[in-house]
Amino acid sequence: MAYPTLSNPAHQSLQTVFDAQLNSRARRFLRSAKADSTLNAYQADTRIFVFWCQLHGLDPLQTTHHDIMNFLADQADGVLADWVWLDKEEGKGELRNGEPRKPATLVRRLAGIRYAFKQKGIHPMPTEHPEIKEMMRGIVRLGDNRKRKTGALTLKPLTQVLDGIDTHDLAGLRDHTLLLLMFSGALRRSEAARIEVSDLDFVGQGLRLRLKPSKHQLHETEIALIPGKHYCPVSALQKWLHKSRISEGPLFRRMNRWGQLMAEPLGPQGIN
Repeated sequence: MAYPTLSNPAHQSLQTVFDAQLNSRARRFLRSAKADSTLNAYQADTRIFVFWCQLHGLDPLQTTHHDIMNFLADQADGVLADWVWLDKEEGKGELRNGEPRKPATLVRRLAGIRYAFKQKGIHPMPTEHPEIKEMMRGIVRLGDNRKRKTGALTLKPLTQVLDGIDTHDLAGLRDHTLLLLMFSGALRRSEAARIEVSDLDFVGQGLRLRLKPSKHQLHETEIALIPGKHYCPVSALQKWLHKSRISEGPLFRRMNRWGQLMAEPLGPQGIN
């Protein structure tokens, strides 16, 4: 089968959600209305939809709600659900069969298509048809939504990850410290994301860490971290605080594209 490339203007149009008549400043402000991670996800989801349409001889801009229902059904069964780049610089890729997509992924796929339609001024949008919502309920009901338990991260693979991180820059040092702290304290992502400098209490050579209440832990708790040798969470935290110059507020923070530390905390999804 001959697979399409991104250079096909007839089918690239839906993905080009920002009007070509806008200058760079207008595009920057328009793009800033949503987080980069959200837009990147929408772009990936729309790409899959566009090329699914092309493989079925459909114009993405002229699709009906039945076409979108067929697309979502294929995704739910893993049919043409994986996008694989063959040559990203040349814009060449293909859709392949893969694992069935979970309902949460399908909801995001639909949101990405809806966003692209909205930017193109398509009205009424076929994504809003009530039959689509009804089918999604069916997918959720019939789909296997049981959580698949993954294996625990043990010390050996963790040390391999830690050794592969470049701690000479802030981003690497942050990630190294974060992983080491989460492993040493058996922390959830949500717990690590909420840690502030005021929650740290260096006592002697060790550390007392306060954990705020959460849906998993109703009351504030404290855990003690003792110094280690090569992989020491206490010394890693001290180094992170010194290099980042963070003296108050969130302990782990986002970095911008230029590697600069931002004031916003690194959320659970960012940690993931």
